[in-house]
Formats: sequence, structure tokens, C-alpha cells
Amino acid sequence: MSLLSPRHILWVSLALLQLGSLSLVAQTGKLYSMRTGFPLSALNNVDARDAQVAAKHLLKEIVESHGIGYDTEVIEDNDEFLQKLVANEFDFFLIFGYEYLRLNEEYPMRPVLIGQDTENSIFDEYLFLVPHHIDSLSGFSDAKLLIQRGSGDLPLMWLQEKFAEEQIPFTEMTFTEVQETNNVSQAVLPLFFGKAQACIVTKSAYETVVELNPQIGKKLKVLYQSEPYINSILCFRADYKEKEPDLVLREGLKLNKKPKGEQLLTLFRVKRLYPFDPAQLDSLKSLLARREERSQHAQPLSAEIPIDSQEP
Repeated sequence: MSLLSPRHILWVSLALLQLGSLSLVAQTGKLYSMRTGFPLSALNNVDARDAQVAAKHLLKEIVESHGIGYDTEVIEDNDEFLQKLVANEFDFFLIFGYEYLRLNEEYPMRPVLIGQDTENSIFDEYLFLVPHHIDSLSGFSDAKLLIQRGSGDLPLMWLQEKFAEEQIPFTEMTFTEVQETNNVSQAVLPLFFGKAQACIVTKSAYETVVELNPQIGKKLKVLYQSEPYINSILCFRADYKEKEPDLVLREGLKLNKKPKGEQLLTLFRVKRLYPFDPAQLDSLKSLLARREERSQHAQPLSAEIPIDSQEP
């Protein structure tokens, strides 16, 4: 999986802000306030109240102990989050990679960090899982699709492109129920027991499930596997003039080299943090370009399928 295991992105980000804050006060003695925002759709297996309470508790400790002020907001509706983002209501925020590409020209951002929570990759790869007897996309009608939460619209966008490549219509009747699940088990097990017809999960999460229960891997089939995609990016708004971006970047890159920092990363299921590189977005750019090309050639971009979110 990529950027900062979605279930723990809020905690990691706030921990980085704490480290950057301590460094800034030590160097300059300056007190400051930073506005931070996180979409709930990027957090796995946590509800809005718990996420907000956790953020406020940590912020309280930072403010009271070090005289540092900043505010954070966890927003349930992703459209509302984006509206606040482009209205300059956040200084530091988490954004999905595909939304960064869509918005960066209109709303310039400064990407700073991505994270690695698997041994070998900073990317997510998505698996489209089906019962073992299914051999193609053409057999889906009036089906139930489950999607592991934490990646926004990206998994469904990718699946729609697979339908387009196979020249199979993706209509409202293809999947009459699409539901996000809070974790991989809640996506895989209903498929295993015949209560859903397909699911999309991350490769790394599915491999863990199969390692624990090999029968799942025998009964289910990976019909398609995606390219590696960056999930999310930690950014500052481009016109933010304070010193925090450089401090957060510097402190974040050193976390895994310090005993305390390594413990934090282990707690948050993150191996280490990396600086953002534009090349990391190449596969996402390609996906969006294919969708745009079909749009320009008057080919439908597939039906807009509403996604229901599962309560944690």
C-alpha cells in the first residue's frame, strides 16, 4: 500500500507536525498556528467523532506543553473537504493523488511527503476479486461490489477503465450496489461466502488475508490487477510562507533513524517516509489521460455509480 496506511494517516501527520513544531520553536522561539484538514474517506476503520477526538487530544497536548497553536478538521464529505481546500481554509492537508492532479493547476499545492507501509513499495496496487468460476467482466449484471475504503474514487475509476478496455458497457445495472467497507476483511469475506459478487482491495492487504486463511485464496480469483498508483500525498498550499514545510519534510525523513521516531512509525504501520517526487504520479496521469481521451472522443466515461459507505 502507499502513502501512510490510510487508517493511521491522521496520527502520523499530526505526529510529524508535533516534531516540526518543536524544532521550529527551538530554532526561532516563534509561536504560530497551522490549519490542517483530512478527508474521512482517506481514513480506514474510524468514524468522524473518534478521528476528531483523537486529533483534538493530541493538539491539546501540543498546545499546552509547547505553546504551539494549530487547528485540525476531519471532514466526512469529500466534496466539502475539497471546497474548503480551494477556499484556502487549510495550510497542511492530505489529498488523494488523483485529486491533486485534477486540482493543482487551479489550486497550486506543495507536495512534501509520501509514506511506505510495505517492505518494497510506496504504491497501492488494486485487485478485482471474483469467485473462482468467473473468467471475464461480461458476466456481471445486477451485482454487488464491495470496495475497501481508503482510496476515494480511484478503485472504481480503474475498474471502469478495465471495462472500457474490454469494450464492455459499464452501466447502472452492472453493479446495482456498490459499498465501501472499513477494512479488507469486510470486503473479502462476503465475497467468500457468496453474499457479494466482486470486490476491490489492495494487493498487500489481500495477501495478508490469504496468508492467515489460505482457503480464501483458493476460492477467490484475481481477475485483474491494477498498475501501481500513489494513493495520497501530504501537501502544503503553495503560497504558505511559513517555515513548516521544510521542517516537516526534514523531520519526517529522519523519523525512521531515531528510536522514538521508529517506534512512532511502527505504531502507525509505516516503515518510513519519503520526499515527494513528481514521477511517482506517472501511472495516475496515464489513467486520467485515458479517461480524458475517451471523453474527447465522445465515448461515455461509464455510469456514475453511487457508493455507499459502511459505518465503522
